[in-house]
Amino acid sequence: MRIAFAVVVFGVLFLSYVSHVPSQPSFNGTTPGCGGGGCHTFQAGIASVTPKANLQLQVSLSGASGNVAGELVDSTGAVVAVVDLSNNPLTLAAPRAGRYTVNAGYKSPSRRWDSVQVSLTLTDVLTQGEEMVGDAFKLDQNYPNPFNPATSIGYTLARESRVKLEVYNTIGELVSTLVEKNQEAGTYSIRYDMSGLASGVYVYRIVAADLQSPAAVFTQTRKMLLMK
Repeated sequence: MRIAFAVVVFGVLFLSYVSHVPSQPSFNGTTPGCGGGGCHTFQAGIASVTPKANLQLQVSLSGASGNVAGELVDSTGAVVAVVDLSNNPLTLAAPRAGRYTVNAGYKSPSRRWDSVQVSLTLTDVLTQGEEMVGDAFKLDQNYPNPFNPATSIGYTLARESRVKLEVYNTIGELVSTLVEKNQEAGTYSIRYDMSGLASGVYVYRIVAADLQSPAAVFTQTRKMLLMK
């Protein structure tokens, strides 16, 4: 029995717990606190999670073609599923309905990891064998892109949702929160002025929780380029 991966590697998500599942994704180091040369850098926006049938989660990682790895951590802090050295995307299977944290990353071409929270229930994720969270929810590519200094970000909500739309820099620091409120179903567009920010790549992420079924959560991330 080993200290769980979220503590060993990241040291930020859960302070103390013991896992009954060996924590072994090879995209990070194995010593407490992630000492030595195997440590990874957090980068928000490189992981996206899509709920699938039978409580499975498809995890896609941008920036790597293969040899990705990930783990599924339940609400008590226990690692309940591990996939190591997988093709991209990888699939993690939840043992039951509930709220989970997905930690996933890779070590080539650079050592990076991301963390995404998701909630699953049998009734909220699936309706007559089909996914509830699907193409009706959408995050558009910003326009124009590249841009200077302002751009527009559009998104579509299938149902009334609690929406959070955030922007991160490439080292995972939160730059701006553009939306954090309840919104009706429909299509929206946000104009974002980045006059005070440096040129470079930024990541924007939407998290939309269906207000009628709060456990059904849509998340998606995209990149944009500020070029001054």
